[in-house]
Amino acid sequence: METIPNPLVGKIVESVTRDYPEEQSVNYNMYATGNKDIEISKKVKQSVGEKIPLYEVRLFGSRARGEASTDSDLDLYLETGPISREQRRIISDLVWEIGFENDIVISPLVIPQSETRNGAFSVSILCKAIKTEGISI
Repeated sequence: METIPNPLVGKIVESVTRDYPEEQSVNYNMYATGNKDIEISKKVKQSVGEKIPLYEVRLFGSRARGEASTDSDLDLYLETGPISREQRRIISDLVWEIGFENDIVISPLVIPQSETRNGAFSVSILCKAIKTEGISI
């Protein structure tokens, strides 16, 4: 997959380097375009979707906002149907394997669709942030 240059990336890197010189160097171009993060997110969606029906998958958090550091985790929102403890374990195992293969910590947030429609989660700040800032996969 080809990375599309973003003219703002240079300015972001200059600003971060100037304002936070002690911070580790981050490839902001990768995070600004999100190519690797999107690829990993798609792998999770495909792998989990083969075992458990998924209604929605969104990349959220620092990687979605382009604010990730080199050790930032990859936050994924996974909206499912009714889900059992065993299905949650399956998701956890699959996500861990993909994260291990890609040298990244993936943090899945697994929420049943009923909670996003009528439950307490539907009115939470986190839900609103995921819906507005998250990248649909």
